Amino acid sequence: MTDALTVGPAPAARRGTGEVVLTGAAAASAYGRGTEALVSGMLSGRPAFAPVQRFDVSARRVRFAATMPGLPELLTEVTRAAAAACDDAGLSFAGRARTPLFLAIHGDPAIARAPGADQPGLGPEPFTAAAASGCGLAEQDIRCYTSACVAASTAIGDAASIIARGHADRVVVAGGYLVESDQFALFDAGRVLAGDGQVRPFSAGRRGLLLGDGVGAVVVESLQAARARRAPPLARLAGWGRTGDAYHPCQPHP
Repeated sequence: MTDALTVGPAPAARRGTGEVVLTGAAAASAYGRGTEALVSGMLSGRPAFAPVQRFDVSARRVRFAATMPGLPELLTEVTRAAAAACDDAGLSFAGRARTPLFLAIHGDPAIARAPGADQPGLGPEPFTAAAASGCGLAEQDIRCYTSACVAASTAIGDAASIIARGHADRVVVAGGYLVESDQFALFDAGRVLAGDGQVRPFSAGRRGLLLGDGVGAVVVESLQAARARRAPPLARLAGWGRTGDAYHPCQPHP
């Protein structure tokens, strides 16, 4: 099965320019908050992995991850990143109120341990609505993506396709994951984590992967809309696409 995004003619009532740009960006990771902290950390060649302090890992085979200090909350971090991206794009409060949020998350982290009576009010959709409300974005036309590793890239591709077709001027796309005990235990039990605490993806001696905190947001909009409000583009989205062979939930065909 393949699913490719293509740019085709939009309805005559509203035809897009087809040119899609990024006008704002924000990030948070174990290197710190802000895109500058992320870039400088990456260029330094200094790994951000360290012994996990956030929860007990004494019974785990692997005890390393890249985590931010303290006990950050995913909703707070995602909302902060989306707001920071809007600030970076110079987006007014009125402009934010007309801009939907596409959010990529693993799920609502509160739902697993919430009492049964509280669970109907939790989940990815209420989480996304709360994030949109928290940073002044439109509370209609929001979307939540929970498709694991491809969630954020799919959200950006969808936002770009909608904008290129002229169905929206801009979309804020955000995503995030914070290392937590349940997923850490799952990855550790599956023996996919690097036992030596080192990530070497291109080495014949690689031992596995490691988990890390990561939150990011971008403002995706049409070039025409960016020019109308004199917002300088950070980058141009030249293309996007996706595919799947329906062979296995997480393994490619041999």
